[in-house]
Amino acid sequence: LYSDGDDGSGFQLEIFPPFTFINIVDITAEGNNFYALVTAENNLWRSSGYIGDGDYQSVLNVTNHWMSIKSVANVAIAINSTHVYHSTTYGKGWAYGNDWANSTIDWGGDEPVELLSLALDNESGDVFAYIGTSAGTVFGSQDNGATWTKLSFVSDSPINAIASSADTVMVASDAVYLSEDGGITWSVAVTSPETVYYALLLGEGRIIGQQVAKHPALRAIGFTGSRVGGRALM
Repeated sequence: LYSDGDDGSGFQLEIFPPFTFINIVDITAEGNNFYALVTAENNLWRSSGYIGDGDYQSVLNVTNHWMSIKSVANVAIAINSTHVYHSTTYGKGWAYGNDWANSTIDWGGDEPVELLSLALDNESGDVFAYIGTSAGTVFGSQDNGATWTKLSFVSDSPINAIASSADTVMVASDAVYLSEDGGITWSVAVTSPETVYYALLLGEGRIIGQQVAKHPALRAIGFTGSRVGGRALM
């Protein structure tokens, strides 16, 4: 884990517990002080001092892998595949939210569904949160993640990504859908391409990536194996 306190001009290595990998990093701000929220293995860690001092404490432990962490103002919400956790103390203390097995919420199917994506914002002054599931359902919260309500959106495909700003919510499923009234009504913003190709291309390093990205018949590209090839999209 690396940190920077100078607008991205220089990064330094944090002194961090020797985990195999770090899943997700988010930043919470309390006044002028910034703290890191980090998932590693099954733990959620919070920097106990300012970012850069290398001192982290485990604040939450779960059994399933983490999917997403978001924070805004004093509110932080974290989800793994089946549970929702929320904090109103800048990530210091966490409360148990809802899960598929033990709540009255219909997450979207007769079988357990996975919570896949999370959005959180306070552009309107209040904190709004949204969750997308593997069953193609979307849930909203207006009480800092303590309770959740199913919105009118339903898709046959998983909600792989979700974003929000005030009353505007966008979800990526079999297409990109848009709501401008907080999830009450929805419209299709971008349709998925009729044909999607998956291929492994071998060639002369970055050159083949550039050729693929610039091809006039290509409408969209998901990934290229070279940085320069991918930057041809820009």
